[in-house]
Amino acid sequence: MSQAIDGLPDMVPHLEKNDYYRFLKLWNHFNESLHIEATSGLKLLAEHCGINQVVNNFMRSRNLQRRLIAATALGYLNQRQSVLQLVSLVDHRSTMLSLTAARSLLKIDCAVYFPKLLSRFVQRTDWPEARVNIILNEQPAEMIVPNLIGFIQNASEDQLPRILQFLEPFSLSDAESAIKEILETSQNPIVIATCLRILPKPPLARVRQLCRHPESFVRVQAAKALGKVAVYEDHEILIELISDRNWWVRYRAAHALADLPFVSSEKIEALRNTLKDPFSVDMLEQVLAERRLN
Repeated sequence: MSQAIDGLPDMVPHLEKNDYYRFLKLWNHFNESLHIEATSGLKLLAEHCGINQVVNNFMRSRNLQRRLIAATALGYLNQRQSVLQLVSLVDHRSTMLSLTAARSLLKIDCAVYFPKLLSRFVQRTDWPEARVNIILNEQPAEMIVPNLIGFIQNASEDQLPRILQFLEPFSLSDAESAIKEILETSQNPIVIATCLRILPKPPLARVRQLCRHPESFVRVQAAKALGKVAVYEDHEILIELISDRNWWVRYRAAHALADLPFVSSEKIEALRNTLKDPFSVDMLEQVLAERRLN
């Protein structure tokens, strides 16, 4: 198999029926491990060994593992004549099989199939977000980001957190204005927290407001965001948040305060000596200790 990376080997072994499953599993593994430009030899090897027909047979199998490796292989084989089989699997009850089929469709033709599959990526909440992000990142950003931005315009409040997280790994330069608008208008705490987390520089006025949001997980993200966009007078807000009843809010606020370019370790120590709240004092001492370790 490794010899096929450089082209079709001179000696290609004959495969028996009992070899098909192991061969195809190993063939998929090699494709997963290599850059796309190094896989042409593997494709030649598969064609020479008659794997196309094996894959089609496996796709009709009742065995889930065989269907999984076949659906994966179709993406690497770029078999456009097999897309209908993959499309039929996108709504399969098996999370792994349906997501594998969607991934292979994107490998075959992302420009055609991503707009058609986007609603599935959002609606199929059994598809893990982390796994979807990996799949989307395999494709060119210029094919993914514009479609995600377009979907955001008409997405429901319930859909927004998931779709926003799909945008997070990409450069947000094209999506930033749309995300900022959502942050300004949304009343959904999960949406707000997601926007705060993924925006490189959220609007300062809105961040200040959200530092007093009733939900602690929003205040956590607001404190962290304030550390990125704060001006001098905002250190007072962070000092206030260091006394928050929620540990994570105090932690993020203390780190944000300590990371401000105009706040030195000496100022943090002086502040610690003036605070009356023991939780605030403990948090500042923890941050100072972490700074000394770094």
